[in-house]
Amino acid sequence: MVYGVIIVVTVFVVLAVARYYPTSSSNLPADTSVVTAAQIELPEEAVSISVEDMRQEIQDFNNQFIANYPNAAAPHKIAAEFAQQTYRYEEAQSHWQTALQLDPQSIDAQTGLASVAIEEGRPQDAVDRLEKLLPSHPANLQLSIELARGLQQTGKLDQAAQVSLEALKWFPYDGRLLQTAAEIELQRGELSSAKALCERGIEQHPANGSLHFILSNVDRRLGNVELADQHLKISKDLRPEGKPGASEFEANYERSLRKLVALTLAQAAEFTLDQGDAKQATKIALRAAEINPTSGIVYSTLSKVLYRQERFADAYQAQRRLIEIEPDNPLNFINLSKLAFLAGDAPGGKKALLIAYQRMPNSPIVVTALAAFFLEEGNFEKARQLAEKSIELKPTVQAYEILSVVYANLGDPRRQAEADRQIEQLMKSSPLGDEPALK
Repeated sequence: MVYGVIIVVTVFVVLAVARYYPTSSSNLPADTSVVTAAQIELPEEAVSISVEDMRQEIQDFNNQFIANYPNAAAPHKIAAEFAQQTYRYEEAQSHWQTALQLDPQSIDAQTGLASVAIEEGRPQDAVDRLEKLLPSHPANLQLSIELARGLQQTGKLDQAAQVSLEALKWFPYDGRLLQTAAEIELQRGELSSAKALCERGIEQHPANGSLHFILSNVDRRLGNVELADQHLKISKDLRPEGKPGASEFEANYERSLRKLVALTLAQAAEFTLDQGDAKQATKIALRAAEINPTSGIVYSTLSKVLYRQERFADAYQAQRRLIEIEPDNPLNFINLSKLAFLAGDAPGGKKALLIAYQRMPNSPIVVTALAAFFLEEGNFEKARQLAEKSIELKPTVQAYEILSVVYANLGDPRRQAEADRQIEQLMKSSPLGDEPALK
């Protein structure tokens, strides 16, 4: 999830609407060009640290993190995921069990225990644990993936396919889900379906070596030998752990460990922020960036941590680094545009917003934000066109607010009244105009 996408529209709309139609609902700071006195310094390269010291550091961190929040399930969840990713399944299971004791309603803990069972060769245990939970949690991604894997490994391929394909209705572009579904379809002999799933996944996740590997097997069985060889080569290039050589193995192991440690720290930073300790959250997120300065997740988290402290210039800097790492994710440009305006860089905000619109011309969030920008500029006709386009895509309070202000300034009270009526109706059904809540 990309944080802030949800409220970027609100930020633009409040700024734009307030200029022409003052409202008391704005909770923006009085000065949106806030610049932190001592700007944050982002690492240019990874900190030098041995594998042994890195493992010890994260182990000590997790132990202290759990001690700091003894009644919270989240620190055990974070520690469990790290232990599981480093193949310490007994330790992972212990943390998941503690997390479940602390939060008996935790689906994450149930799914984590099921995942450990699968890795330890007990897929039926995973199925027994998750099968009864799916009907009440059909949109839980991890639950669906682990249940499908469990069913697959117990030989119930038709049921596994049903679970994974149903989950794709909720998460049509998730890489791991597409990979799981494609594997199952390949095993069922549904080659056309498996090929389509792989191609969809590769389109969204071109660096997923597993998808290329599955597609190479599919193409080979379909007789497309040349294509199969191409995808096999790509999969090997993307999965360097398969290459021989001790030094290469050690280098790849260190890179993998850095990614896992940084991810663990980023998750801990977000939890710490939610507990109200922004200073400590910033410290943790910065350490994650030092460990792995090429992680998009780390800079997304750091940007969020800084934004929540109203350190807009620093958050903007972190978001710009994220753009360097993930230049092909248009949602990153939406957040960049919001932070640019808040940090006082209006030209940078406009540029980022136009890039987002170029790449996502049918996104209601992007279209509405751009409409608000043109409203702020006083370009009422362009604002009207974009607001109407956004409403065609998805009616929202924010888009109708823009229309209301546009018509007020164009001297069209009838259309303004109609826009206000639509706002009232949408507010009755959802206070946020059918926008999801900020996480």
